[in-house]
Amino acid sequence: MNNQITNTIEQKYSHAKIKKCCEQGCSIKFDNVGLQFILKGEKMATIYNKDAEKACDCIAFLQGHQLTICVVELKSKSLKPSEIFDKFKNTTEIITCILKTCQITDYKMILILAAKVFRKKPSSTKLFKQRININEKSHKLHYVRCNLRISGLGIL
Repeated sequence: MNNQITNTIEQKYSHAKIKKCCEQGCSIKFDNVGLQFILKGEKMATIYNKDAEKACDCIAFLQGHQLTICVVELKSKSLKPSEIFDKFKNTTEIITCILKTCQITDYKMILILAAKVFRKKPSSTKLFKQRININEKSHKLHYVRCNLRISGLGIL
């Protein structure tokens, strides 16, 4: 992984580092995928003067041939599309600021919505069909059930 981003995270954002991506009985496990660190989205939002309630739960940085950043929103209750899109948009803006500071342009971003229950079939609702545009790139939102290992999802 780029030493610049590691140093920046350690120097500026160490208070936002967390050990696991979990909240209210919902988690995503980053075993065996080159996890470097996880940042708490809400803590990062306050640094960048954004509403902490409109930030995703976790930002995981993975080491590989290319920097991979997983933005994870964990839902134990209702899924409100407008809130979810706002959370991903705000969190990816924060990540963009970090990457610009570190002068990183080569990276892959994966957006993950993990929920305990999807009341409707994911393919049948507007929420599950939309893509999220970030920095002029369209990103698919990956929908998974809580408490899975990212290595088993086939999205890395």
